[in-house]
Amino acid sequence: MRKLTQIRFYNNLNDVSLFFMCLLGPLHFLSGLLYAQNQFLKTAFLTNRLLDIPFLAAFLCFVMSHIKIKKLYKNQNSSKFDFFFTALIITILTLCLTFDIFFEHYLPLAQ
Repeated sequence: MRKLTQIRFYNNLNDVSLFFMCLLGPLHFLSGLLYAQNQFLKTAFLTNRLLDIPFLAAFLCFVMSHIKIKKLYKNQNSSKFDFFFTALIITILTLCLTFDIFFEHYLPLAQ
């Protein structure tokens, strides 16, 4: 792809991931607070459990696209960065998903 097309793509990815990060972050935080205060326990617990991985994915996409845009403007070759960051994202999401599925009994319970 041409450089201008890449910059436009990563700017769009950055904007979309920022939107989802700003939408999911406060919802995840609010559901955690509601669960900790024993308010709407079932809804807050379910919302908190469901929003952690999408929020993390939106955050990682935002960070990756932001760094990629900076590298494109500086005309730096970033193939090693792309490989490293993609592997890092896959590892983090896999670990988070594994923790959510197999270690759910370690999550704190509301009092």
